[in-house]
Amino acid sequence: MLTNKLKRFGQSKFIPILLTVLLLFLPLLTSCSRRSQYEDQLESIKDTRPESPLEEQTDLNGFIGSPSEDYALPIIKKTGETPYFSGKTENELKTMWRKNEVRPEVSILPTGKVFGDTFYNKLTGNMSKWCADPLCECDSEACIWAYGYSILYVSHDWLYFSVENQIHGYGLYRCDHQRNNIEFLYEIPAFYESDGLNGGYGYWEAIESLYEEDGKLYFAGQAYESGKGSLFAWKVLDLATKEVTVLYTGKSDQFVEAIIDGDVYYEYGNRDGDKQIIYKTDLSFEAHEEVFKAMKISSYNDTHMVLRGYVQKNGYTPYYVYDVSTGRMTELPGGGDKYNFKLSGNYVYYQDRVMGEELTDDPFAEYYSFTWKGNKTARTDGAGKLYRMNIATGESECVLQLTYKDVPVRIEFYEPDGEMVYVSFRNHEEFENFYNHGEFDESVEYDAHSCVVDLHRGILTFLEFPNEDE
Repeated sequence: MLTNKLKRFGQSKFIPILLTVLLLFLPLLTSCSRRSQYEDQLESIKDTRPESPLEEQTDLNGFIGSPSEDYALPIIKKTGETPYFSGKTENELKTMWRKNEVRPEVSILPTGKVFGDTFYNKLTGNMSKWCADPLCECDSEACIWAYGYSILYVSHDWLYFSVENQIHGYGLYRCDHQRNNIEFLYEIPAFYESDGLNGGYGYWEAIESLYEEDGKLYFAGQAYESGKGSLFAWKVLDLATKEVTVLYTGKSDQFVEAIIDGDVYYEYGNRDGDKQIIYKTDLSFEAHEEVFKAMKISSYNDTHMVLRGYVQKNGYTPYYVYDVSTGRMTELPGGGDKYNFKLSGNYVYYQDRVMGEELTDDPFAEYYSFTWKGNKTARTDGAGKLYRMNIATGESECVLQLTYKDVPVRIEFYEPDGEMVYVSFRNHEEFENFYNHGEFDESVEYDAHSCVVDLHRGILTFLEFPNEDE
């Protein structure tokens, strides 16, 4: 929640003086000096006219790139012959993204996906540095991306991010999806609280839950009141005038869970799960109603939510998909075996444990169920598989299984984008499990493999990250 994410900047008897100086320091809009010279000429062309179209890349046994040797796809969904994003215009990419978008995740853009300081281009499959200026010295003070930034929100046309460092100041910015046309919007304010002992501490406002509509940016921040400390504040920023207005001030433990089509869903912390209530209001924070009890919003888009129930049902935590327009609540496949539900487009993706009777005749039974050191698990019971449920029909199917030397991998993370799924995994030689227990060198940490699974073309592509020295 907001109160747990405040950025403290130290304790001192002299902090009031320091704060005065810091608040007078307006962050200067700095970017790579030659960015504007190249933004239309190079980067925009690169994103809309692929230099190496995905459809021209050949595959070997369902794989593109390396290390594909010894890997296999016993199961891979295929619904067409061309790459999922093949030949799409910028507007078509935005339409697809809007349908497939999953919030509050912010790493997927209409044009690609963010991997730390690396950008994956959906049209070309290329990996490039996040900074869009090809001539930028990205470790220099001139580059606004060099000293730490946080992506906060992606709208139809803009990417909103914060920069918090002593070089560029503490501010809210936005840029286009090609990381060009950077614009300063808002100086992040600092607050000071006394501890009553001639000292105290200061912190920067934590900006969360952003939403753009009709030339205005709404967001959750803080308002400070003496004796009450940091309170929840719902603010609006006029993107033309840069004027910020506080629309509502609430309790310190209040926070926003979702914003859908101008409706804001919020709750209060520090309540037992079965007593938790989610409220709904409008962007002005004037009308309020109760909408869910004993529920938590796990993910959402413009049409649906995935909700986690707080109350145990048959010994497990139930999950539901909620239709925002009709109010229909559908329980997701459960029983304690299914987990890691993620919403995207017309589907809810999930993983499924191999348990119970399934283990009886499975050749990997001990690999899936192996534990040690007081029930420590190797987390292999997902069998290297991903499933998805069609929201409209309720039908589920396995869409992916990945193996290495015939042994299922361990999926570490996945993020769906419609028919495209970004996956990271380790094979059974890269973590301790049934096959190498007692022989695995725990001092060696293997990086997870990153790949893109195209469920339209039925192809898995290994991602190669650019060399940091290039």
